[in-house]
Amino acid sequence: MKEKFFNDNASINTKLHEFNQMYQKFASGLFELAYPALPPGHPLYSRRESTVSLQSENNKLRKENIDLKKQLSNNKKQNKVIN
Repeated sequence: MKEKFFNDNASINTKLHEFNQMYQKFASGLFELAYPALPPGHPLYSRRESTVSLQSENNKLRKENIDLKKQLSNNKKQNKVIN
């Protein structure tokens, strides 16, 4: 059996290589099949949708930061006037 294995080494390597390619295609297909099953809030659901939602969330946070900075500066001015 060992002799046959050593003699067929080249064919075994090609079979293993083909199996590896088949496995890689199968594994990538599993990801593609699972892709639509992701919930809408998941970042991988739609890259475009997630980018748009992240940009809108970022804009909201920037506006909120600007408002809070204005309130903070107004509070500091009022405290200086009182003291």
